Amino acid sequence: MVVVCLLVVASTVPLAMSLGANLVPRDDQSEFQVSIRTPEGYTLQRTDRVVREIEERLARLPALCSAFTTIGQKTGRARGT
Repeated sequence: MVVVCLLVVASTVPLAMSLGANLVPRDDQSEFQVSIRTPEGYTLQRTDRVVREIEERLARLPALCSAFTTIGQKTGRARGT
């Protein structure tokens, strides 16, 4: 039984080499993410102005097709007091 286990384990190396470098295909969705943190005390309106300025700059990128923006906690959970 031990010999069979050793043969199975030893055979995995040549099998892995013959399959190639990756079993999982590359996933290029051509996406990027921009995260910003404004100083404490910024109002929602001021944060919105900052984000709109960033959006305007990103819109100048020739390859940009669309954008999705959220403002607030990234978890969506409210903080307890």
